[in-house]
Amino acid sequence: MAGDAFTIKHKGIVSRLLTETMVLATTAEHISKKYIGLWDTGATGSCISQRIVDELKLVAVTRREIITPSGKSESDFYPISIVLPNGVGVKLIIAPVGEFEIQGFDMLIGMDVITLGDFAVTHFNNETTLSFRTPSMTCIDFVKKSYIDPKINDCDKVGRNELCQCGSGKKHKHCCGKRQ
Repeated sequence: MAGDAFTIKHKGIVSRLLTETMVLATTAEHISKKYIGLWDTGATGSCISQRIVDELKLVAVTRREIITPSGKSESDFYPISIVLPNGVGVKLIIAPVGEFEIQGFDMLIGMDVITLGDFAVTHFNNETTLSFRTPSMTCIDFVKKSYIDPKINDCDKVGRNELCQCGSGKKHKHCCGKRQ
């Protein structure tokens, strides 16, 4: 996976996060084509359409059970690599076939890809923004505001008014965080 980032902005609030995604066959022919991918944090793994299988002439490497919103079923699994916007690449995903072509996208980008980096979605000023970078570079914690100060990049840091981690029961500022 290459280290890079991208941001996609949509006017208005959108209900689906879609990006153009290059899918590469891992066969001897190395065929590739651009498809529309839906970012799905509810999907454990990425999934491709039968159209991708047919157009890239993919060859199944295994067949096993998958669990979808409509229940359990059997699916063939195909080796692919993908390139996300701005060249962010993920090598060798073994993806099953899903039934979602009529919904306007060709693949699900699941948690197997999303967890490889930092993923954020915002809806500021009536604009939906999807931003993704890899590798992960910091913890984004909206409560501790680590996204505001780049020097604060550790989600485990104790806030001044939080209980001290030493177990004294005192606030951090009156215990181990006391200024000397």
